[in-house]
Amino acid sequence: MYALGFNPLSGQLPTIAALLASPLPIQGSGTFTARLTSTETNGACSTVTTAGTFTGLFRAQFAGWGTRSVKFNPADDARYREDH
Repeated sequence: MYALGFNPLSGQLPTIAALLASPLPIQGSGTFTARLTSTETNGACSTVTTAGTFTGLFRAQFAGWGTRSVKFNPADDARYREDH
């Protein structure tokens, strides 16, 4: 599933929320919670990678297949990355 054309994320680390609302074909919400952050520098650029957990539920509506859902649990590992 992809959400193109806008940024569904809000907040700042250590907690980032994701919200996909109506009338989008993908709807739902979730929260990323950071556990461990590392920074890698290459010249003037840096990459911040954060490991943590993501909890939430998203639903997508497909023609011919109906609604499909994906649920993320606190036990699932997640990663968030920012390039500067």
